[in-house]
Amino acid sequence: MQTISLIEKGSYNLSLNLFLGICYTFGETLDEVFWNEMGENKLKKITDERLKLQNLKNIRVLFLFQNAGIIGILAYEMITSGLDGMTDNPLWFLFIMTTIVSAYLSMSISVDHEEERQPPKKSLLMAVVVVTILSVILGIIASLPDGSDMTDGVIVGGVVFICGLIPAFYVYSIRKKKGH
Repeated sequence: MQTISLIEKGSYNLSLNLFLGICYTFGETLDEVFWNEMGENKLKKITDERLKLQNLKNIRVLFLFQNAGIIGILAYEMITSGLDGMTDNPLWFLFIMTTIVSAYLSMSISVDHEEERQPPKKSLLMAVVVVTILSVILGIIASLPDGSDMTDGVIVGGVVFICGLIPAFYVYSIRKKKGH
């Protein structure tokens, strides 16, 4: 195990016997195990990929920490200034936008790891039906309070409908490209 670690760090001078033993274990030639087509050392790539993975983990922790701070500030704004004060804060817009971008970036990864492979058109149809039902329900709820009218309900329902259709069509296009 220590030998493999030293090999990956580039700190170990391999002997021919160790080279051949590794190749025998993997059933490959020296060239296939240690060098790519351009003659570059593959072990450097392993180290680079580990560094990239660690960097991605660090970015995830930073993202969570930053969002926790933003949520804390917005919660304080809501407690001290109410809902209008919170939504007037520029951090509200930043939080909403980062949430939307994060959701879109996660959609393509989610499509790659779906267990059940449904036809893209069927999934799109189901999404449109669900979004339509939610839009109508939320539109009705928005038009119920005093001082609200049907226009408020139509606006809320329309916004929810459009915001629901965009990701549905985005996922549909990803599924179609992937040949699901």
